[in-house]
Amino acid sequence: MSALPAQRDPGPLPTAVGDARSQRLGKRSPHVRPEIARSWERSRAAGFTSTTQDWPTAARLPERTPVCKAFDDELVTRLPLLNRLGLAAILVDAAGTVVSHCGIPDGQENVHLVRAGALPPLGASLQEGSIGTHAANLALESGRPEQVVAGEHLHTRYSGMHSVAVPIVGITTTRTIGALVVESTTPAQPLLLPWAVEVTNAVRTRLRDACQERELLLMREFLATRSSSPHPVICLDQQNLVCNAAASRLLGGDDQALLWEHAAHFLKGDAPDTAVLTLNGTGAHVAGFEAIKGAEGPVGVRITLRAHKERASTRVSGSITTALTGALPAQSRRWLRLVEELETSLATSDRIVLVGEPGTGKRHIARALLPSTAVETDCTRGDETLTLLRGRTSNAQPLIITHIERLSDAALVEIREILAVESHPEAPVVFTLTRERRELESLTPHGNGIGPCIRVPALRDRLDDLPNLVAVLSAESAVEGKPPMRWMPDALQVLARVDWPQNLRSLQSVVDAVSRDCRTGYVDSRLLPEGVRAQGAGRRLSRLEQLEALEIMASLREYDGNKLAAARWLGIARSTLYRRMRALGIDLVAVNY
Repeated sequence: MSALPAQRDPGPLPTAVGDARSQRLGKRSPHVRPEIARSWERSRAAGFTSTTQDWPTAARLPERTPVCKAFDDELVTRLPLLNRLGLAAILVDAAGTVVSHCGIPDGQENVHLVRAGALPPLGASLQEGSIGTHAANLALESGRPEQVVAGEHLHTRYSGMHSVAVPIVGITTTRTIGALVVESTTPAQPLLLPWAVEVTNAVRTRLRDACQERELLLMREFLATRSSSPHPVICLDQQNLVCNAAASRLLGGDDQALLWEHAAHFLKGDAPDTAVLTLNGTGAHVAGFEAIKGAEGPVGVRITLRAHKERASTRVSGSITTALTGALPAQSRRWLRLVEELETSLATSDRIVLVGEPGTGKRHIARALLPSTAVETDCTRGDETLTLLRGRTSNAQPLIITHIERLSDAALVEIREILAVESHPEAPVVFTLTRERRELESLTPHGNGIGPCIRVPALRDRLDDLPNLVAVLSAESAVEGKPPMRWMPDALQVLARVDWPQNLRSLQSVVDAVSRDCRTGYVDSRLLPEGVRAQGAGRRLSRLEQLEALEIMASLREYDGNKLAAARWLGIARSTLYRRMRALGIDLVAVNY
């Protein structure tokens, strides 16, 4: 084993397990290292209460990353040594979540570790609030190699163990992306930490080699495509981007993140292979995505850009297209498909039913389809609705009838009978039917018996329309005397990650809030409401994490963004507040919350 690089003296360890445990209630002792005492305090403040609780069941297994592969490939070569010495190697991500482990492969060896439940399952958390003081959370906190011995741990499963952890720094960035953790049943092994540092360096070497291989594959794909395509071509992964001159003229500083956002969804199967994107203010372009394959799966994405005007024409008549574009400007394929369905249905029927979740714009569409003389009524006024429909026999006029889900079964039967008598193509009727997301799945195109049901897509299903929608809503929310709002790519990225339960209604409220606070006209992610920033974090927060994020943001608002005062109010250390803000996706740069 190589010698450990120069690092700070860990200080004296507890003379006895009982002596260390006696300090956990807040009494300092010269036998307890200061960093351990601070970790005990942070653990209590973060909610660690039970020293005997089992590992919680993970909500979902963590995703495999290049770091996981480098860890597995390196540690499998050291498996005999791990088993012989009774060691377990664990990989955690930057949030302290277990993403891989090695050692005790089948439980046949080191059964004492298995019996003690010392090997955390994938998806378990090694944060201070979950397991108390441990080398993993100390290393992520300090950014340096750390070790915790025997009674310095708070959880009883580690009372006779020695844990060490070494942070892993990304190859293309200087950020900590995780930590390599080694646990031993022997309370104090002086060479354990130097060995963990050596293994971590070997993992980083494998990671660097893999990054170089991915870069080579990206370059080969780019060179093979560049000569055969007259269009802008981009090859990228999460860290690297290669493009031709035509593409470089279209890209701005923040466009790589926007492109990778769409590309990552495509690789996961969550997005189609084409999307309409607006890059660096150069207009809309149709982006075609194709995976770049490596030996063990996709390593990146090739993107070919074409001017949006090259999109194949649709069968939609100019009048309907123009009317709907004026009401709700959109260009996504899902929206154009809706317009086609509307044209087809109105050509064959004098009534249609617009079905969708709350706030999807059903009423706006109905008003755009019919002349300004159309009469609008809500089905909460049931008698008025029936009177208008009965009058179609002698005085047919265009009608908009909203919320037919509020009608009784008897009223629906009468409406079907009235509409079945005769047709009035010159005076169509547009109904709206609001259904929650789960209720839409069972609705057939003729599910209500009144007319063709046309489903209006939710905002999350046509995120390509976000830039256009935000621009129009911003113009409507413009405040006199203020410059017009321009939305930066990072802000649009955050908006694209939000679920939008009330669809356009929710988006409108966000735009209104930003419009009130925006003074320069430029809207970046820091100007978005705190709840939107929390929801738009890179991962979906659990219900408990959402409550934690809201509590943190409330404390920051209370103290005008002063993080030290907010941390004191929450009863945690400022370093813990920073770490939790990063983990929850709360912007550390923003001052006002």
